[in-house]
Amino acid sequence: MRNHTGYDPFSGSGEIAISAANRRSSERHAAAEDQAWIGWWEGRLFRKSPATLVDISQGGSKLVAEYPPPRRSAIWICVAGRHTTEWIEGEALEVSRQPDNTAVVRVKFREVCPYAFFEVVVYGSSSGSDSAHWTREAAYRSNAY
Repeated sequence: MRNHTGYDPFSGSGEIAISAANRRSSERHAAAEDQAWIGWWEGRLFRKSPATLVDISQGGSKLVAEYPPPRRSAIWICVAGRHTTEWIEGEALEVSRQPDNTAVVRVKFREVCPYAFFEVVVYGSSSGSDSAHWTREAAYRSNAY
């Protein structure tokens, strides 16, 4: 019998089993500001696509893109709604075509998501500064990795 942490007290191993439902190290948040652009390089040409952010965490995001980037490619994302952001880099981990010819894209950020970007996506606004409490060190302390 496993408890909510995945620890099986009867296995005798003392190991924690991480289930597929609990594989993420940081919580996902629904996007309040969901209009975005994604971009990627194809040779010497930079491609861009409108996208809708579905959710975001410190480590990544899920979005729906009008035009899909190549799987496992480096991509850049910026918010393009009422509040805009700088581009942040990530990797397209999974690209799934949908019946309407859009694509669901799972993105892993190259570094911890900058707080100003996260704040705009989750709250629809920004305090205007990259908050000091959302540093790489704070992410490590909060077990974001």
